[in-house]
Amino acid sequence: MGLTKPTPVSEKKAAASRRNAQQHSTGPRTEAGKERSRLNALQFGIYSTIRTRVAMIELGENPDEFDDVRDRLRTCYGYHEDPLIAAEVEELAWLLWRKQRLERSRDAMLVEAKRRADTEGRRHEREFSRETIDLEAAARVGLRRLKDSPPVFERTLNVLKIVQEAAQAGQIRADHLMHVRYLYGEEPAGTGASIKRLCEQLAHPEAAAEETPEKARQLLLTFVEMETLQVEAEYALFREDHIEPSMWARNARLAPDEEWTQLIREGYHLDRAIDRKVALLMKLRAELRKQQQWEREQEEAEAEAAGEWETSESEAAAPAAPESPAAASGSSPAPATAEASQATAEDTLVTAEATPAAVDSEPATADSSPAVEDQRDLRREGEAPSPRATPVEKRE
Repeated sequence: MGLTKPTPVSEKKAAASRRNAQQHSTGPRTEAGKERSRLNALQFGIYSTIRTRVAMIELGENPDEFDDVRDRLRTCYGYHEDPLIAAEVEELAWLLWRKQRLERSRDAMLVEAKRRADTEGRRHEREFSRETIDLEAAARVGLRRLKDSPPVFERTLNVLKIVQEAAQAGQIRADHLMHVRYLYGEEPAGTGASIKRLCEQLAHPEAAAEETPEKARQLLLTFVEMETLQVEAEYALFREDHIEPSMWARNARLAPDEEWTQLIREGYHLDRAIDRKVALLMKLRAELRKQQQWEREQEEAEAEAAGEWETSESEAAAPAAPESPAAASGSSPAPATAEASQATAEDTLVTAEATPAAVDSEPATADSSPAVEDQRDLRREGEAPSPRATPVEKRE
């Protein structure tokens, strides 16, 4: 009982409190809120694994897969035999699950790196496609001397195709000279200078020239084809570097970087912890097997000792055989034994005397053979009374 008296609450205040509770203390109303709130009492203490399972669901993991891993480890190490082994198995299951989660994190980082590489290439392509060609600079220095970009390469290839088609048809005119000037500027060099000279020669055939028109046309086709191949190679290299990286470049971007340092360190620690845990479980199980063997031997020894004790107790409790009156009085039993032997001999003689009479009184059967008669004669002779029959007459 407290030292202070409770403050009385009026009926009006109690009614207001009830109304407020009905209006504001209703708890979650949506299904998602009810699903979360039902686990509020299981966030701490021995049921904290419920919170972990909820986290698994939020991370897109399946808690049933973790239960399967833990059950297999329990079956392997025999967790029900010892509480310490059960605790170690539980920790090993969590270590393996964290290892799998780490591997998923690494895979996610690789996929994200590839996605960034692809997105970067597409973004660069969109940026390059928005670029425009500076026509004044192109007329002054030519397309071939402008900064590399997809529009510049594509426009250059289109102009070269126009010149090539005109050379194949043998219809090089003055307007084609404008295309060549648009490609190489006012002062071309190298292949551009040769293409410009041949185009001028074919556009003005009346001018004196070193080559015939046919030879000039063939040379122009050769130079245009060479220039086209050169531009296509440069364009492919540009796209490989900025837009469409090669397989080797994509694989190089998947190599570990500074972001991987923490993952690699954690994976190393997890591997060591798993190895130590497995070694500890093997040791505990071996010790448990030894203890169980010792207990079985002790039980067998105790059972054997208990059996021997019961045998000795039963022998000690068994009653002793009664002694004869002669042995109890201490006299010699020899006379009594002699009298018993003489009575036995007399009974034997009486039986011997009665036996021949019984044998003689047997009726002869029709099928009696001589051999049977001989055996009867021999038996009569052997059973004849001996001189020892005198004691019997004396007794009578």
